[in-house]
Amino acid sequence: MQHAINTKSYVKWLGFAFERWCRRYHYVIAKLLGFSAVRYSSGVYCSRSTNKENPGFQIDLVFSRDDNVYTICEIKYLQHQVTTKVIEEFEKKLMLFPNKKNKTIHKILICNEGAAPALIDRGYFDNIVTAEQLFMPNSWN
Repeated sequence: MQHAINTKSYVKWLGFAFERWCRRYHYVIAKLLGFSAVRYSSGVYCSRSTNKENPGFQIDLVFSRDDNVYTICEIKYLQHQVTTKVIEEFEKKLMLFPNKKNKTIHKILICNEGAAPALIDRGYFDNIVTAEQLFMPNSWN
C-alpha cells in the first residue's frame, strides 16, 4: 500500500495544507502570540519578479497590526525539526519585504516538528510556535 502514494508529493501537499490552515486560523496564532486584542489584517505576501537580482518570494503569513508591528511568519512543515538553515532563507525575504511604514518586525517560526536546539540557541526568532501549541484545546478560546 505504501507504494501507491508518492511520499515526497504527499509531504509537499501536507506543507501547503499546513500553511493554508495557519492562514485560515490566524486568530489562533494571534492569541498564542498575545496580540489578539490588537486590530490587524493578515494574509500571504507574494512578490512575483523575474528579475534575477531581486527574485520573487513568498512570506507565508503576515500580520499588519495597528500597533505599528508586522508579525512575519515563516511556516515549515517538515519531517524533522527546523534547523538554522531557515535563518538565511528568512533573512533574504525580510530584506526584500517592503516596510514603507517603518513598522517593527516581529519574526515568527511556525512548524510541526519544532526547532532544533541550535536554532533555538541562536535566538533569531521572537517566537516559535509548534503544531502541538496550535492544536491545544485552550488555544481556541
